This record gives sequence, structure tokens and C-alpha cells, in this order.
Amino acid sequence: MEDKDLATEEKEIRTEENNCDEVKVDSQSENEDVETIQEELDPKDQELKILREKLTEANIKVDELNNKFLRSAADNENYRKRMVREREELQHRSTSRVIEEILPAIDNMKLGLSASDIHPEAKILADGFVMVFEQLKNALSQLGVDEIDASPKDNFDPNSHECLSQQASEEIEENKIIATTRSGYRLNGKLLRPAAVILSTGPLIVDSEESVEKKTEEKQEA
Repeated sequence: MEDKDLATEEKEIRTEENNCDEVKVDSQSENEDVETIQEELDPKDQELKILREKLTEANIKVDELNNKFLRSAADNENYRKRMVREREELQHRSTSRVIEEILPAIDNMKLGLSASDIHPEAKILADGFVMVFEQLKNALSQLGVDEIDASPKDNFDPNSHECLSQQASEEIEENKIIATTRSGYRLNGKLLRPAAVILSTGPLIVDSEESVEKKTEEKQEA
């Protein structure tokens, strides 16, 4: 009976040892499988890392090229604008010189036409000059020349008017235009020549005898 029990125990021990051996084999096999997968993944991870680095470098180069393109486009645009501005300024100066030479002739023609108003015998001749004068004004207008408005009772504008003298006036307020002695002009909005005007100093103030005596006494006391 005891021998049978010993045999049974030995059999059970062997079975457990066999089971342990199988577990060890399975564990070892699993470790080998993990190592194999890891070995297969490592080259792919390395390749992916290299591709990412190359992509980063490519993006940096694209940004650099894009910045260079934008700077070059901005420089070209600035150069184009500068050339347009310089061409316009050159054209303005050239046109201004020609018109400034013509303005004295226009002034004289206007004075002649004004004088013809008091000489009826010159009306026929004056009518011909009026036609020429209007044609000349139209030609100047097409070039961008505008006459500056400086009518009596207008406010004085230092940006458009030039004061030649001042006079007292009972009808026109102080610092307003009494008369224009020479027309002014603008070329494409820029001042070419200011209008020469006579300004009002307001009504003429005459001191009374009492006022004069009072001022004299004040001066003597001082």
C-alpha cells in the first residue's frame, strides 16, 4: 500500500515537473517572439525617424525660399512704385516749366481783354482774342491745370493766395479778398502759382478828437 502511494506521488511530481518545463518552454518562446518583432520594428522606426528629419529639413528650405520670394516681390513692388513716382514727378516738373512760361502771356491777354471792355471800337478784335484765350484755357485744362478761385469776399487761404497789399473796406470784412491782381493756378492738384490778392483790413477807423486827446494824455503820463 505504501509502495503504491509512493509511486503515485512520484508520478504526480513528474507530471508537475513536466508542466513546469512546458511553461518554461512557452515563456522562452514568447520572449523569442517579442525579440523577433522588436528586431523587425527597430529598422522601420529608424527609417521613419530619418524620413521625419528629411521632411523637417524640406519644410525649413521651403520656408526659406518662400521668405526670399516674398522679399523679392516686395522689393520689385517698391521699385515699381518708386519708378512710377519718379516718372510722375519728372512729368510734373517738365509740364510746370512749360506752363510757367505760358502764364505771363495769359496774364497779358487777360489784361488786354479787360481793357477792351472800355473801348467799343476794339470789340471785333477782342472777340477773336476771346476765342483764342478760351482754346488756350481748354488746352491747359486737359493738361491738368486749374485756375484758383479768388473772388471778392472770399476768405484768404495762405495755401492758395498771396497777399500783395491790404486796404480798408466798408463793405468787405477783415482778412477777406477785395480783388485779385493776378490769377493763380494748380497743376494736377499741386500749387503752380498762388493767386495774388488784395486783402481787406475792415472799415477804416477814424479816431475822434476826444480819443486822440486821451491817447496823447496817456502817452504823456507814461
